[in-house]
Amino acid sequence: MCVCKGWARVSGMLCEFHTQKRCDDF
Repeated sequence: MCVCKGWARVSGMLCEFHTQKRCDDF
């Protein structure tokens, strides 16, 4: 899980590329 902001708020989208975390914040 990663706190996503702006365009990154889409579920399943990569939020932090270096850690491969995906957005669960919607």
